[in-house]
Amino acid sequence: MNAKETLERIRLAFECNTNIKLAEKLEVSYNTLNTWLKNNRIPFEIIEKTAEEKQLSYDYLLAGKTH
Repeated sequence: MNAKETLERIRLAFECNTNIKLAEKLEVSYNTLNTWLKNNRIPFEIIEKTAEEKQLSYDYLLAGKTH
């Protein structure tokens, strides 16, 4: 998983144009979001929340696969 690409898909799903707005939507601090990027790790709970709320597949969120 590439955290930067996954976070970009999550950002698009929540229709946020900045990571600051995304952090607000995810109810985490901007510093936390940056730590995820730095460590190349996004907590599974965030991916799960996005998949459920936006009705997206894990394959799409994690790897960009649409089929």
